[in-house]
Amino acid sequence: MRSDDVPVVICRGTTVLRNPTNAQLAGCLGFNEAIDQTHTRDVAIVGAGPSGLAAAVYGASEGLEVVMVEMNAGVSGQELADRAYMQAEKFGAQIIIASGAEYRRLSVDGSERFKGAGMYYGATFVEAQMCLGEDVIVVGGANSAGQSAVYGDWLVKAIREGVIRQC
Repeated sequence: MRSDDVPVVICRGTTVLRNPTNAQLAGCLGFNEAIDQTHTRDVAIVGAGPSGLAAAVYGASEGLEVVMVEMNAGVSGQELADRAYMQAEKFGAQIIIASGAEYRRLSVDGSERFKGAGMYYGATFVEAQMCLGEDVIVVGGANSAGQSAVYGDWLVKAIREGVIRQC
């Protein structure tokens, strides 16, 4: 084995890849086999760099069917993201992992017992599917309340909106 053979990957116990490209590795592991190429998606994103990954997250969180294509001409999206991360650290940026949002809680006595059992603080497409055919009340006074109503509009029986204002 020579140094330009590294990394060496033994794939599925049968195939040895020496210094494989991302496309060779993905093909050997069968990553592209699960993609139904006859199915039409809402959004096709070309490139898996920081912008492509963000677009995929936002599109999928909006309930769109998203497929991401990594063209791998030159630097891959993942390599670009890794390099950007290293460069940010090199220049002194502190990296903080943001693991979620904190929603303002409904200040109604006893409401916490309904959290996750019919009352949701983040009404995305996922939560809308759990309310299929039900009457729904969306409480809020900002953009997220409007988005929540739109997510569920075609899934639920009826949507009523309420606004709570604190002065």
